[in-house]
Amino acid sequence: MLGPILRVYDTFSPTAVTWVVLGCRMAVGLVFYFLYGTRRSRPASEQK
Repeated sequence: MLGPILRVYDTFSPTAVTWVVLGCRMAVGLVFYFLYGTRRSRPASEQK
């Protein structure tokens, strides 16, 4: 219950640290997303 409350608080009072943390987490997530997608895609599996 505390997590969603803190997320709402962070949404309406963003500081520089909040934006930096968000950017880092998003960058890491996108790297994992694209690496997983390129390794598991149909064209990649057909080339093996």
